[in-house]
Amino acid sequence: MQSSQKLTLHVGAGTFQPVRGETIEEHRMHKEHYLIPDRTLKLVAGKRVLAVGTTSLRALESHA
Repeated sequence: MQSSQKLTLHVGAGTFQPVRGETIEEHRMHKEHYLIPDRTLKLVAGKRVLAVGTTSLRALESHA
């Protein structure tokens, strides 16, 4: 089993606001900042990755 790698997330309270619009397109997400170190990116490149939490998943998907 490989050791876990780092992914730094910077989120605010706006990240957790409920969807208020009639459609998802009307919902405005607050900005989220993330940092995935080069070492981590190299280790996960081309491999299956298990993201724990929706914010971690969004960071990995945004980077991809």
